Amino acid sequence: MRLKIKHVAVKVRRKNSHKFEGAEKFIGISTYSVTGALDESRVRLALGTEDEKVAIRRVEKLKTACAVGPNSPLWSELEESLPVSTFRFLCQ
Repeated sequence: MRLKIKHVAVKVRRKNSHKFEGAEKFIGISTYSVTGALDESRVRLALGTEDEKVAIRRVEKLKTACAVGPNSPLWSELEESLPVSTFRFLCQ
């Protein structure tokens, strides 16, 4: 598995709120996603955190776990911390 990823901030927007009269507005929160390439396919997956330091650690753990392979002890830790859809995509 060839993996080239990094973390990126994603601004959270609220759509169609009565407060915004139907417009999409940034509500002041950023979450983090992992973006990059997995075996030459583009990926963008949620990391499940609003903290940049946590996002950086999760991306580094993902890189290490992918380098070691399916027997890496990091996979059990990542399963607990990543959103289910992100973990399942990376484990397939």
